[in-house]
Amino acid sequence: MHEQDAPQDLQDAQQRLDEINQWFAKNPYWRLTDDHRDFKQGHAREMEQIKLEALIKKLSSGETL
Repeated sequence: MHEQDAPQDLQDAQQRLDEINQWFAKNPYWRLTDDHRDFKQGHAREMEQIKLEALIKKLSSGETL
């Protein structure tokens, strides 16, 4: 990532975070499921969500990556 790519990177990260949040809205009980695949998918999305939120915070503050 280069500094000139930051606005696009920020937009991409926010778009992906929105997709993840929509999945969580449709699957609010993913932690309680008996389906191991659904649980693993929810957990992976949660980890990605944390990373994206940190990335968005960095990009929004103008911090270089």
